[in-house]
Amino acid sequence: MSISVGKSSSRTPFKHWILNAELGRLCGIFANSTARLKVHAKASPFHVIDMCAGDGEATEDGESSPAIICRHLKFARRHGVDVKATMIERQDNTFEALQVNVSRDRYSEWVELIHGDSRDYDFPCCSRHQAVFVHIDPNSIADWPVTEQFLDSLSETTTMLATLGCNVGGLKRLEPDKRVAWYGYVKGLLRNMPQYHDAILVRLDRDAAQWAYLLRLPAKWTSATIDSIRKAGDRYSPFDLDISSMRHDLFRFEAMQHLLFKTEAERTEL
Repeated sequence: MSISVGKSSSRTPFKHWILNAELGRLCGIFANSTARLKVHAKASPFHVIDMCAGDGEATEDGESSPAIICRHLKFARRHGVDVKATMIERQDNTFEALQVNVSRDRYSEWVELIHGDSRDYDFPCCSRHQAVFVHIDPNSIADWPVTEQFLDSLSETTTMLATLGCNVGGLKRLEPDKRVAWYGYVKGLLRNMPQYHDAILVRLDRDAAQWAYLLRLPAKWTSATIDSIRKAGDRYSPFDLDISSMRHDLFRFEAMQHLLFKTEAERTEL
């Protein structure tokens, strides 16, 4: 992944490192005929959905999420894997830039660009064990793109990466009724999660904007993933990391949500 070595003041390189690592691991498994027999998910096709695709332009900090997705799926296709990417963007000018940066002629067979609201997207799931990866990265709390109907349509083996918090002025500055909505967002992402999956919550400690990332992935990958994320945080993130696993320590997983979504006074009352 084209990220410059060394810590950046931006959160983007670390966020894109997680996306790059997870997609790379999944595509590597599906491209390996022996490895893919050991996972529940079946690439029929392997469908990656970017709910907030943006303009697809590279930044000084590295690739965009559409570029990362296309690069990994191109690798998988070269190894005979059936793939599909859906990239959704609702802003007019941003979508026009996305069309330019993700050339329809180059990727027309397997990339679907949608100009619209992700909350209106009707996901055509093929089977219970279809391999699906969902990337959720809204610009603000008001732009949460995921509906209950969408979550209910996903396959059992869906994995995902979601940005939580994402309020540049600081999440704690919002009214309590707006902040409490994030508990519902997390609960919704995990509502249909099978027992063989886990959720990892990664909080950027001492981040004024209170950003965090939620990963849903096979539980057998949890320990190795946490180790890799800590090492990547040392290299790319300007913040210390607070990490918990839902399966390994549910109390800490829930306590971290209180740190993210409640003020200190509200936590004391709780």
